[in-house]
Amino acid sequence: MAKRKQASSQPDIPLAKPPQDDSDRFENFEDISPEEQERLIKESGLLGKVQKIQRAPEQTVDFADNVFNTVLYVIPLGFLYVIMDVLIHQQYGQDHSMAESLKRLVSGLPFLAVLVFYTHRFQTKRLVQLALVSVAVGSGSGLIYQLNLGSWTENMQRGPPLLTLWVFAVIQMDLLPCSVSLALVYGIARYNNLSLGLVRR
Repeated sequence: MAKRKQASSQPDIPLAKPPQDDSDRFENFEDISPEEQERLIKESGLLGKVQKIQRAPEQTVDFADNVFNTVLYVIPLGFLYVIMDVLIHQQYGQDHSMAESLKRLVSGLPFLAVLVFYTHRFQTKRLVQLALVSVAVGSGSGLIYQLNLGSWTENMQRGPPLLTLWVFAVIQMDLLPCSVSLALVYGIARYNNLSLGLVRR
């Protein structure tokens, strides 16, 4: 009897389990007034962190990375120039050595490297994309005009540089400017009744 009296005198202890997570604490967050929500957000400090992330400046590419990218572009463009120089001499049946092609390449290599370096560095700028469109249209239509109406000596001298410059401008452009430039070259060629093939009409 004494044990039962002692047990009954103890306070009642709740036997309910605590919630597994704190998700139910935030179920009624929408019931809080907008002013209170704004105050809670400001006190948490998250708004300032988001603004700092948005205001963070764009990461600039390192100079060494720009030089490395320039080398990656110049090497295949140089090979393209040499191959086109050899092929166009073979097309007209002219003897031409690899040493002569390399000599011409070395003379134009500094200009090509500077052009690749700066256009690749500022490739996302609209002004650069517009300049690349003009370069592509000028070199592309000039190449087609030269192959149609130029003499064979002029074709051998101007063909490989124009083709290399055209390919370079195309691969540096975004898709939309590239499509516009190719459409303009096609339109100029058709307007002037120029052949798009290597064989003249």
